[in-house]
Amino acid sequence: MTTTSRFLRALGAENLLPFSDELRTSGEGVFQPTATTSFLLKEAKRRIAPGMRVLDLGCGWGIIGLELALDPNREVSVCLSDQSREAVEAAKYNASILHLGEIAVNGSLFEPWVDEVFDLIVCDVSGISDQIPMLDTWFEGVPCETGADGLALVKVIIENAKSHLRDSNSSVLIPLISLSDTAAGLRLMRANFSRVTLLSENQWSLRIPKVDDQVEMESLKEKNLVSFTSNGESFQFTTQIYELRP
Repeated sequence: MTTTSRFLRALGAENLLPFSDELRTSGEGVFQPTATTSFLLKEAKRRIAPGMRVLDLGCGWGIIGLELALDPNREVSVCLSDQSREAVEAAKYNASILHLGEIAVNGSLFEPWVDEVFDLIVCDVSGISDQIPMLDTWFEGVPCETGADGLALVKVIIENAKSHLRDSNSSVLIPLISLSDTAAGLRLMRANFSRVTLLSENQWSLRIPKVDDQVEMESLKEKNLVSFTSNGESFQFTTQIYELRP
């Protein structure tokens, strides 16, 4: 089994496994899927139904949208977008390999989708504080203008997503990561959507060996910009996946 196939299996992208050797999954400006991606994908698979139109917002190289498009038991129409031009080029290449047509476009958040509506919007746009000391290595070459509280992009999405949902049965899947001000994020959700449902909560660990970075993280926690528990170099964070309905 190749590195890419092991990676896809770990993320729950079984439909893409047969194409693992052909997919373009890396490159400058192409953000790599994370555990949050796998949590979102898992919930999206539970919710897609035949005939749905799905938007993969912040698609990266396309893992969520492409995996959903290949579901053999569903006939869904999938659209992908990302503000990274390099990521969209990778997503377009992958879509062509899978014979899915021109489904990926470049643009910031909902800008490419004026007057377009969807049954399901899956949001994998970054929602972590831009004060995180390791940010430059995580997002090398990738646009990441998220603000000190990590909610700059999330706020725009939450405030505009409702106008891109087809009807009251349509929904948005979006994560809140404790590398951001999750309390403020939840208030945003409740102010803009009548139905806010926590679908899953997952804990994960991050090793932060540099003392200066540890001190900086503690400072961010004191300002309520992030939240975590820690034990020496091991820091524990939480990712919550929410479903938003009008």
